[in-house]
Amino acid sequence: MSRRFIFYLVFMSLFFVQTHSSWGTTVLGGSAGNGEDSNAATFHFNGDSVDFQMTKPDGTSLVNGEMAYEYGQSFEILKSGADYIVPRALQVTGANLSGSNWTTYAYPPYNHVALDPATGRIKFSTQSAWQEAEGIDINEPYPFFSNVPDVETSDAGYAIAAWDQEDASYVRVWANVYSPQSGWYGAVTIDADTGHTAGYPVIAMNSSGQAICTFWQIDSGGVGRVYVVHYQPGVGWYGRVTVNAASGYDAFLPDVAMNDAGQAICVFFQSDATASRIYATRYVPNVGWYTAVTIQVYNNNYGADYPRIAINDAGYALCAFLQPDATTTRACANRYVPGAGWQGAVAVDNGSANPASEARAAINDNNQGFVFFEQTDPSGTPHQRIYVNEYTSSWLLSPYAIDDANLTTNAGYPEIASNNSGQLVCVFNQTDAVTNRSYANRY
Repeated sequence: MSRRFIFYLVFMSLFFVQTHSSWGTTVLGGSAGNGEDSNAATFHFNGDSVDFQMTKPDGTSLVNGEMAYEYGQSFEILKSGADYIVPRALQVTGANLSGSNWTTYAYPPYNHVALDPATGRIKFSTQSAWQEAEGIDINEPYPFFSNVPDVETSDAGYAIAAWDQEDASYVRVWANVYSPQSGWYGAVTIDADTGHTAGYPVIAMNSSGQAICTFWQIDSGGVGRVYVVHYQPGVGWYGRVTVNAASGYDAFLPDVAMNDAGQAICVFFQSDATASRIYATRYVPNVGWYTAVTIQVYNNNYGADYPRIAINDAGYALCAFLQPDATTTRACANRYVPGAGWQGAVAVDNGSANPASEARAAINDNNQGFVFFEQTDPSGTPHQRIYVNEYTSSWLLSPYAIDDANLTTNAGYPEIASNNSGQLVCVFNQTDAVTNRSYANRY
């Protein structure tokens, strides 16, 4: 099962799942009968009768006129970290929200708001909850189906989704941008418009909402090429270029990572006259994309594929990929060090004759790298496990397993999420005594 198919399953699940969260603080209400608040600019915590003045980030008081006019028509609340008020409609509910059964009414992107008629008070929460699902593609009937979506979000609340979808002529790459102020802007094509099939988009985004989407598309000569296109809030999509090697051979399945400085690395595999090679190209703001270079371990005829890339804010990067040697398929890695370049690829698996697969990369702000992969345990009861190898000053001689050690059943399909603090979460599948299950392990 490919990473993109897993993304597809996760993305489709959003159309069927809605969760609820508890409420946080309470805005003080005046008259309990009609729900109007005589002092909208104060609030109190649950079980606390003391009112607290709501203030702006600069410390000045938030006055009633800035907070609300009439709850039945509008409700204004301070956006965290910004010195302005954001209007939001108010939901009136018949449920009693004063107890433990508070119903969540979610108003994206900042708050959940509801009026409790039992107390006449406004309840709100800054906690997250799933919103009602909405279609974001071009909404055309079969056969113009959409497929293989990817999505990224930023600290500023922006999000970008990209997918491939057929129009009247051929399969193209589409994207839709979400902003906290305007919602979804609408689907647009971002491919190279070659008149030939495009697909498998992957998005990277930094905290300011800058983004890069990479995808694969057949050019007018029938050759598969790797493209990148940039997104800037307030500007839109721009700067679409090809980044693959000019060899005349097909390039496929790119991946891209981007940091808060706007630096990015795109990796992909591309054939030459004998086999597929792993290529990497770097992007530097105000400079552009550098020429792609090969970074695989062996310049042999067995080929290498499925690269995955991670980058930290200092510009250090780690690429994980698969490459056969003379006997089996190895999980491999290559590190990029700013000012020194690619450090040379090495095999990082458990060294057995059993093939490795599904290699994934992560790197934290301490420049500590991690490669996750699945491979059969060479000892004990043979079964497929999820392994990790770490790089601090060197790679571990023996990677360690992070699946359920109490089971002797196959585990596979790892996916990784990490933050700048060095925390990691790995999710994977593993069979228990009854069925195949999803597991998670935290670092």
